[in-house]
Amino acid sequence: MNKQETMGYKIANAENLEKENNAEQQTLNALSNEYGLSTLKFLKEPEKGISSKNLIVSSEDGSSYFIKCFKKADAERVNVSENAVCFIGENSDLPVVLPLKNKEGGLHVVIDGKTYSIFPNMPHVQYSPESVSEWTTLSKKLGQFLGKIHLVSQLAVIPETIEMISRWTPDDPKEAIAKYEKIKSIIERKTATDEYDQKALEFIQLKTDLIAQNEFIKREQQPLVVCHGDYHKDNLLLNEQGEITGICDWDISGKANPYVEFVRSFSMCVIRRDFEHLQDKKEMAKAFLDGYKSNCGFVFDIEELKYAIESWYQKLLTAPWPLPDHYYSLSDANKTDNILYSEYNKVIFLRDRRAELAELIESCM
Repeated sequence: MNKQETMGYKIANAENLEKENNAEQQTLNALSNEYGLSTLKFLKEPEKGISSKNLIVSSEDGSSYFIKCFKKADAERVNVSENAVCFIGENSDLPVVLPLKNKEGGLHVVIDGKTYSIFPNMPHVQYSPESVSEWTTLSKKLGQFLGKIHLVSQLAVIPETIEMISRWTPDDPKEAIAKYEKIKSIIERKTATDEYDQKALEFIQLKTDLIAQNEFIKREQQPLVVCHGDYHKDNLLLNEQGEITGICDWDISGKANPYVEFVRSFSMCVIRRDFEHLQDKKEMAKAFLDGYKSNCGFVFDIEELKYAIESWYQKLLTAPWPLPDHYYSLSDANKTDNILYSEYNKVIFLRDRRAELAELIESCM
């Protein structure tokens, strides 16, 4: 690229950036109007969040807000998740972070085809335990709050407007294989493949082989409570003492088997993608389980847990995520790209050691 071409490239980039900034401010102006807020101005993007475009903004009166732009799948069921989070918030003293109401009394708005909600930007810190003792203490708190969420459904009648978390249900194996074949064909049509493509092909082959080997089970009768849907440390607000001050990101919430949420959350809160050192997690595992059992309101059933682990494994086998985010997205940079490797390792872990996972939890009872 010569000097003139370089200059033209820089000018084009600057013009595109200006257009994006103008479009963003127009959206903020529309949100200000919909919510009756003074003019909103961009402050920064949140540090966390892998699959949605969110902003932290301020208003002229000095207030700070968190704006969530829902990804398509979550936008399609936003009314369900709003019903679920309001049910938990209205029937408990849990620190549920609720969206603001707009001028019409709703909890979200649609602008230019995109769905937005505005939340108060609550003070919190990026709390990171530095010792096993601190992790164990936090693990117990994480278990306690998950148990308290599940307890609400036993103290209040679940409204019919709260639907099932369908994305936790294992997909039909034949449909799953068809989805994998479609992504595989996209990769094979590329003139040149990269490291991600090669890993994606390995991922697809691994899952299709395991689908063929796995005997899928399904129970018609399962315990049901209102679940958070994505309960882990990064979806909680904590203060400097490690106390939980807010529970946010209820986008997936709805009715589901509490044991499925327990095992998914156990994986994210206790194992934390460190699949090689499962037995080293026993102290934290016991703390999480003790915290959960003392607050969930029902007797913990190890057989239900074992079924939940199998159900979770089957869902992982039939779910193509995060591949669609990479191959069907219009963006060149996808925040979920680095998740592929840990998802691959998670499938391997559950293929080989899900019985050991159940034994670890049972040994903590």
